[in-house]
Amino acid sequence: MGPTGLFDKSFLQCITVDESVWFDHFFISPITPLFYAETLADLDKKPSKYRKTATSELQMVSMKFPQRSGAPCHHHLNICICELWGNEVPMNGQIPVAHGKRVQTSHGSATYFAESDESKAFKRWNRGEYHELEHAFAKNWRASLPPWSSDRAKMGLKQLGIGDYECNSFEKCRQIASDIVQGRHISTEPFQFVFQFLGPGNPHQARIIEFWKGRGCPALASHAPYTSHLLQVWFFFVVGVANKLISDRITNQLDIAYLYYLPFCNFFVSRDKLHQDVARFFTRDDQDFVDGNNLKSALSLIDSHFKTLPDAVKEQGIFSFAARPPTEFECEVTRIWDKHMDGWRKPRKIAPKSEEIDFVSMVKEIRAKAESNGVPECEVEGSQLPGITVVTNRIQRKRGSWYQVPKDMKIDE
Repeated sequence: MGPTGLFDKSFLQCITVDESVWFDHFFISPITPLFYAETLADLDKKPSKYRKTATSELQMVSMKFPQRSGAPCHHHLNICICELWGNEVPMNGQIPVAHGKRVQTSHGSATYFAESDESKAFKRWNRGEYHELEHAFAKNWRASLPPWSSDRAKMGLKQLGIGDYECNSFEKCRQIASDIVQGRHISTEPFQFVFQFLGPGNPHQARIIEFWKGRGCPALASHAPYTSHLLQVWFFFVVGVANKLISDRITNQLDIAYLYYLPFCNFFVSRDKLHQDVARFFTRDDQDFVDGNNLKSALSLIDSHFKTLPDAVKEQGIFSFAARPPTEFECEVTRIWDKHMDGWRKPRKIAPKSEEIDFVSMVKEIRAKAESNGVPECEVEGSQLPGITVVTNRIQRKRGSWYQVPKDMKIDE
């Protein structure tokens, strides 16, 4: 287990399959609904001189999709609604994983996450299998994104009661977005912007307002920090488009939305120009924005380093010889681990035999109870976190050049 790394499609496109194995091995990845939608939308792309068929690029990306450490993240609007109902949203790199089931076992409270539908879909796409509904989704997805223009953005701000701000830098744009959400220099109560973001006629509106009033109508930033973050990213985009700092290209709407998920990672890696320009305005002091080219170089270096090992060692699987990044040289991967994994360079202490835990039996018990009578995580009352979390993913025995598990390992279904 390593630091949590949010990525976009531009990063997976630039790395090789072998490099993707090491990214998956050394980092935990929140898989956003945006990435799933953006990737699936490739089914509607026309062939070009770089892409023979509409499915070739989708298959290429699916080959590099994190198999072991990918964790499907809840949609940002669902997280927002949960927070507005009074549930705390951790904003420290912890991933709000979707579709968990809570159970009580002989080992204590546990949450079990079965393999996600997204993970299953990427495996099908890797095999070149696509459902008809996915083709329909791809055809309609980009068309569902409303076109933006400078004039439309200005009109939208005026309709919300926000003045005609002018700015000529991203720094100023960030300050304006913060001022709007914190209620400075505007006549509209910032809390009302929530329902513009969630969409008119949201069925949860009455409950959300009642809860907010019951707490004495506090400032949005203290009442719902994650929702405040979402709105600041949104207004940053709208003000940026209004002042032509951000182009009206439709894909920019999707690119900016990746920033909604920044609170759930230690670092964000991308090769996208917009991300390179603006991600730094929304990262915490303990977070990083990582240029995708730099991380690719580091993964390539690690890949070459481990390929010098004897075949007999490599056939034992990467878990056996690469529990941590190599310390023989410094690179972007070791820099990230140094910042977010305190003490990882120190030798590991081996637990006595008497203290070893039978993890296989424990996981089997948790899985059996979750599949028979587990309670959906969203229905569990109280905020106490489970003592054990089990996330299920199916991985290939060999991926690219690498055995992810021992070559002769027996598979227990």
